[in-house]
Amino acid sequence: VRDAGFLLSGFAANLAVWKMVTQVNPRLPEAEKFSRWWWTTGKHLRLWRTHKRLCPESHWRLYSVLSFAVGILFMILIMLSIHVSKAPM
Repeated sequence: VRDAGFLLSGFAANLAVWKMVTQVNPRLPEAEKFSRWWWTTGKHLRLWRTHKRLCPESHWRLYSVLSFAVGILFMILIMLSIHVSKAPM
């Protein structure tokens, strides 16, 4: 269940980011549009700032943060279950 939750939260986070790109790109000049490939932290931050400026009414930033947070929670649970299963008795 934890593995599936981790995968689903990652999928949801990607969908939220793609939705943000879909909302922002039509409003940007060609040279400033976001590619869907090769994401870095700087590119994510630029997308967030641009999305907040161009689409302040959108909730997709919140959805992406919640998805990432749930993914991190599942990752911690997976790591703890691996650690507990390998602990000596």
